[in-house]
Amino acid sequence: MTKLLQFKIGDIARQNALNTGWSAVQDAYKRLGYLQIWVGEKSAFDVAQHQVHFQAAITEGPQYHMGQFTVMGVPEPVASKLKAAWKLHPGDVYDNFYGAIYLQQDMRDALKSAPPGNPVKVSLNSKMNTQTHVVDVELQLR
Repeated sequence: MTKLLQFKIGDIARQNALNTGWSAVQDAYKRLGYLQIWVGEKSAFDVAQHQVHFQAAITEGPQYHMGQFTVMGVPEPVASKLKAAWKLHPGDVYDNFYGAIYLQQDMRDALKSAPPGNPVKVSLNSKMNTQTHVVDVELQLR
């Protein structure tokens, strides 16, 4: 975690850098399926030593897994290619950032061999089930 914070003992304490670090910690947990991560940070000032001491309490919450991936709005042969390109399978630990990678890389690779068509509007919608800790994802093309 200290690598993600990018702070070392003796560094100047900057609130914006600390906020960026805590955000990086949360993002790292979300890549591991902990979508309800909570970071509680506490600071204590030592005026005499000109230091700030930071403590954090991390509550991971439940780990989420991939549910179903569905594709809507395209013919079945194209939908099959798009589904095959999705690399998270049911039961895999859910990576909260994979959707962006899919849209930028994996989906484009899958569509390279598809016949050219009109530009489409693409949306990727995730539905998190807090009871079963499963995330279903729907790719919608219009």
